[in-house]
Amino acid sequence: MPLTVNQIKVDVLNKQTQEPSFGGQGGFVAIIKYNAGNVQSVQYALQRIGVASLVTDDAETIQKAGKVIFPGVGHAAPAMQYLKERGLDQIILNLKQPVLGICLGMQLMCKHSEEGDTPCLGIFDSEIKLLNLLCLKFHRLDGII
Repeated sequence: MPLTVNQIKVDVLNKQTQEPSFGGQGGFVAIIKYNAGNVQSVQYALQRIGVASLVTDDAETIQKAGKVIFPGVGHAAPAMQYLKERGLDQIILNLKQPVLGICLGMQLMCKHSEEGDTPCLGIFDSEIKLLNLLCLKFHRLDGII
């Protein structure tokens, strides 16, 4: 029988009052810090469900984590530059534990981004294309926009 929304809410609330779950063998989830936005909101979301996490750009700490989240909001070129300057590009490429890319983090896991003509990590053999906003139609919603 599937869980109801209320049962899920109760389960999450119960987890908040118990010992936090830790990210796996490494004992925590590492959130990669690379000056690209939303890392604090990801950490807050994990905190709300009782998962221990650490925002870091320290290679050794990332390697020791049980799981890794690679979030981000921003431009591909400066983000890749930050990763390369700290050797984090090679660390991410060699991680063996589960890695979740979110937004810019997922884009950087691809081979190339048209944004700034940026070579990326190449974990996925995909290219990130810029949106052509001129071809999109926007509808005006009176009273809303």
